[in-house]
Amino acid sequence: MKKEDKTQALLENPALFSATLQEFADKPYGLASTNEIIKKSNYNKGSFYYRFDNKQDLFVALMDYLLVIQIDIYNQRRNKSSSSEDLENLLFDMFSNLYHLYKENPLYYKVVTNHLYDNESKIIIENECIEPLKYRILKKLQSYTNILNINHIVTLVDNLYQSFPKKILLSSDFNKDLTGLIKFLLADNSETINDKKSTNIVFDEFKLTENPAYILLQDNDFSLPEKYISMFDAFFNFKKIRKKLCKLNFNFISSYEVIVKKLIKKSFKNANYLINFIHDDILKAVRLNKEYKKFLLISLYYTVTETPYITYDLVLKRFSQEENMLFYQHILPIMSKTSKIIVLNTEFSLYFKLKQIYVINSYNEIKAFDYSILQTKYLNSYEIEYYKQNTIFTKTISSSECLDFDFNKFIKQNKIIVIRKINKIDYDTLTRNEDFI
Repeated sequence: MKKEDKTQALLENPALFSATLQEFADKPYGLASTNEIIKKSNYNKGSFYYRFDNKQDLFVALMDYLLVIQIDIYNQRRNKSSSSEDLENLLFDMFSNLYHLYKENPLYYKVVTNHLYDNESKIIIENECIEPLKYRILKKLQSYTNILNINHIVTLVDNLYQSFPKKILLSSDFNKDLTGLIKFLLADNSETINDKKSTNIVFDEFKLTENPAYILLQDNDFSLPEKYISMFDAFFNFKKIRKKLCKLNFNFISSYEVIVKKLIKKSFKNANYLINFIHDDILKAVRLNKEYKKFLLISLYYTVTETPYITYDLVLKRFSQEENMLFYQHILPIMSKTSKIIVLNTEFSLYFKLKQIYVINSYNEIKAFDYSILQTKYLNSYEIEYYKQNTIFTKTISSSECLDFDFNKFIKQNKIIVIRKINKIDYDTLTRNEDFI
């Protein structure tokens, strides 16, 4: 059966569709079971595997269907509202779409919002599914470079998309409450904002024993010494960097690989270390993502010019885990030999090979964590949020406990909000499980 027929094959059997929807609504990708789906739908196992190769095949069929529904809802509502492309209207359309997807079917909403943030699901969606609406809108948001604090706004919006307030979602006057939320997000000139003291974290370089220094923040309300070049700013001023790269290269050639080779050849000193920029896996990633190519060309320029202080702030969130992995593995090590580098983020993948990370607590104190210990403790563990006696609880199950833990029994006994596989370190995970605040 051809790939494009898989969604149709799923929709042709209502019981199979219903069981698939429920299974992926209740569980992250890693815990979802095709055997459970087959059992609950009373579907013939042979017929199932004739139509679907595996769990991923089934998941892609479901996600493609839901993502198309979501995009259709967005286009219909947006056309009716005839809203302009200003930032406030774009945010309204984005979150209003979540509301209408929830009204269409709460399980549609749950599957889409949960799996866009589940690491295993996200990789499959990015490689196999149509481009989600969220990705398309976030790209638009990131183009508003003239808006004050747009990088902060994008981060907040992305976090809200994952955990949109139920109080607003179920509001009797959704439009009014959503408008109020958006105005709050965009309020950058009010007295309250002006009077508020921004977090000013002073980084003492002597305390940061590692280079690069990986610093985990609760949010992105921070300031850095002026001597640090912001990679995020450079990314959105790429034309300026490109002109400077032209001068170094004598002429600008569109082929990324040729640019790197030419710089190695024309360098006044041994620049063979730049070969890392044309590692086979990196070249593949560059061919698939023009934005990643732009990002690496800026990094290439900073490497060649031996820029002394660089901060990677937020721009890495634009790229997939695989693209980040390549950057951490091949590019950052050679850059850190000539530059002091601070990587600021709200989360870090547990699959990266780091030595140490630093966490900013609520008192603006920097605490160091041994990354290998965190990796051992959290990688492939699960975190469950659930209701019990009208109270929300969080339970963390380590990878060693997973083998004996009865997930199905726990799900039946408690009202589950979400089950997530912990494959990244984020501020909230640490504050829930480490005594350092």
